[in-house]
Amino acid sequence: MSDDAGWVASADIDLDAARRCLADPPNVAAAAYHCQQAAEKLIKAVLVILGSRQHDNGALSLLLGSAAE
Repeated sequence: MSDDAGWVASADIDLDAARRCLADPPNVAAAAYHCQQAAEKLIKAVLVILGSRQHDNGALSLLLGSAAE
């Protein structure tokens, strides 16, 4: 499994956890945490795809901006 696929798989696990947290009775705070974790892992997957070793999520907009051109 490639590094980017690993990050995506890990994000899927967090999204599954978020869905489970919303079951009755819902734990919205825990669900939000898992959604945030999934988002970070998807950002890391994009950074891996773009060849960046940076872990600064603020750099993502710059990288995506140049990749979209």
